[in-house]
Amino acid sequence: GLAYDASTHTLSWQGELAPGNWDYIIEPTHSLALPYLDLADFGAVNLCDDFIANGESCDDVSVTFNLGVNGYTTNLYGELLSQLTVSSNGLIFASDTAVSPTYAHNQWLPDVVTPGFVLAGLWRDTGMGGGDVSPNGRFHAAIISGLVEGHDVFYAQWHDAPHASDPDLTARHAIAVLLNKDTASADAGHSLDGHAFFIYDNISDPTQLVAQGYTIGV
Repeated sequence: GLAYDASTHTLSWQGELAPGNWDYIIEPTHSLALPYLDLADFGAVNLCDDFIANGESCDDVSVTFNLGVNGYTTNLYGELLSQLTVSSNGLIFASDTAVSPTYAHNQWLPDVVTPGFVLAGLWRDTGMGGGDVSPNGRFHAAIISGLVEGHDVFYAQWHDAPHASDPDLTARHAIAVLLNKDTASADAGHSLDGHAFFIYDNISDPTQLVAQGYTIGV
């Protein structure tokens, strides 16, 4: 009995799910597929650099981007946002999210605590070095033009980001949030306003990733 509530954008069911046995497949409603980009190739800095330069570890850190400074906003799930915070642990969250801003690890079900406004591309506990640990992996964010027609895109990327308890367990993924309004598409009823895309490139050990635990969701 999987039910979708359009007013709250939630899927719900009642019953038990065996561990690792998820039988529902949610198909995309459009064919647009975005590539995985390594933002370092375009000159974007590793967001860990400042933390590591200050002698800190790049572990459970977050960086907030004020989109409004450049006139950008994004409308996600009925909420107009001018700021997005990117966590080293593989997710984007809004400033008014109700849980800890560090997001050290994903939440296991059932969990009575509402996570708030979260885009979890691949939410897990990562550790990218610094302090007494050699740097390993990186994460970036940038606004990109030309990736999607009619929109600029806020693109956050985690490149070879290692799990905090297993530096050999790395993953590459990205979250792309569409900015600006595509008037022509909106008039035609095909606007992509309010869309976010989760993009995956490489998981070093999928079986071990499952064993360590992760969350993908909104």
